[in-house]
Amino acid sequence: MPKLVFASIAIAILSAASPQAQEPPAPKPADEATPEEKSEKKSEKPPEAPRPATHKVAPGPFKIEVSLSGIFEPSGKAELALHPKAWSQFVVERAVEPGTEVNAGEPIIWFETEKIDEEIKDLQAGQELGRVNIELAVEDLRSFEASMPLDLASAQRAKTNAEVDLKHFLDVDRQLQEKSVRNSMEQSKFNLEYAAEELRQLEKMYKADELTEETEEIILTRTRREVDSARFSLEVNTTRGEHSLRVSIPRQKETHTENLERQSKNLERVRASHPLTLAKKRLDLEKLNQEALKSRQRLEKLLHDRELMPLKAPAAGIVYFGRFSRGKWVDAPVVTEQLRRGGSAPLHQVIITIVEPKALQVRVEVAEKDAGQLLPGVEGTVTATSYPQMRLKAKLERLSPVPLAPSSFDATIRIVSPEKPLGLSAAMACSILLVPYRMREALTVPPGVIFEDDDDESPHVFVSKADGTSEKRPIERGRQTEKLVEVLRGLSAGEEVLLQKPDLKQEGPRK
Repeated sequence: MPKLVFASIAIAILSAASPQAQEPPAPKPADEATPEEKSEKKSEKPPEAPRPATHKVAPGPFKIEVSLSGIFEPSGKAELALHPKAWSQFVVERAVEPGTEVNAGEPIIWFETEKIDEEIKDLQAGQELGRVNIELAVEDLRSFEASMPLDLASAQRAKTNAEVDLKHFLDVDRQLQEKSVRNSMEQSKFNLEYAAEELRQLEKMYKADELTEETEEIILTRTRREVDSARFSLEVNTTRGEHSLRVSIPRQKETHTENLERQSKNLERVRASHPLTLAKKRLDLEKLNQEALKSRQRLEKLLHDRELMPLKAPAAGIVYFGRFSRGKWVDAPVVTEQLRRGGSAPLHQVIITIVEPKALQVRVEVAEKDAGQLLPGVEGTVTATSYPQMRLKAKLERLSPVPLAPSSFDATIRIVSPEKPLGLSAAMACSILLVPYRMREALTVPPGVIFEDDDDESPHVFVSKADGTSEKRPIERGRQTEKLVEVLRGLSAGEEVLLQKPDLKQEGPRK
């Protein structure tokens, strides 16, 4: 027989012999149950509803932490800029290399000084010349002030004399001159008549006398000459007299009148010009004083600027080119180019920063969501990215009251650890953990167990009761983190709050 047939027969025999293989009795119909079974079915209760999930309120430590990222920056630093008063040509001869450690007062930038020294020398030489010019101007002004009354009196006197001369000429002198001229003319006429008469008488007399003809001739000749002279004198005096009466004497009136007008004008000029001349001399003196003052001030400013050559370190430390601002050295490449030999150093901006090697602080940007929780004085720790094992105690020193950028505030954190941080330098990165709030014993719940209905804005929770129901209870919230909310009032330690809002319609008694 085949093996499969024998196997089937063996399985059938074993099944028939096994007591477990017997089929169980068929269940009795419900109407055929025994009285005991019916009694047990009547005493059975419906199954209990599952209890809702809860959170047990327990006291424990609670704190708020704010994590930030920052950059180390120097807190002990001296920024160096050129602030000259007059000179602008700061041509570089040489400068120390960045990273050089210098002492206070040690030169760090050398400049060309030939031009400024030459101008200083010229100004110093001009000081003495300016002093002499001022002394001369002072003396000239003093002399003019003293001569002003004399000049005015002289002009007034000249005018008065001209008035007197004109009046005297018109009233007296003109008539006397005219009379004198006429009298002279008359006298010349008379003299001619006298001489002619005398000649006539001599000629008449000599005809009858016994004098020799020679003597007669001499006397007659002399007399004839006197007649001729008198005739000529009459002609001259007549001509001159007529000219005087017609021209010379009237001209004297014009001369006296013009002189009076001239002296009157001169008096007016003196009266008008002397105050102006005095004012001009005073202004000239003031101008000389102003120029001397400007020259002295220019010299003082140049001497001040000369003291900047060479430029010296104001403090001991490490030399950096440029200015450190918000985690980076601003304009360092540009300043490096400007401080090469022959370059022009920029004015009124930071070109050198002397950094104290171990004096560091931290610059951070605080998100708006964290800014409201931070106040100056909040403590925390700083961890350098390059030295994660180093923990430095720190304190928030300053928080900007206005945003540096949208949703971002600028802040400064001061290192307060007594030990100096070794190996750290400006522009290195770090992380900061600040703890603005800390409670050793606080009641806390998850944020999700607190509810605020639309018609009731007060926060509340549902407290689980012993009978399986829940109680809606208002609470007062304190500080909050993403995972926990501090409860100030409304809950006690040991109470349980529902994690979900209960369905009050279905809520029933629970064990």
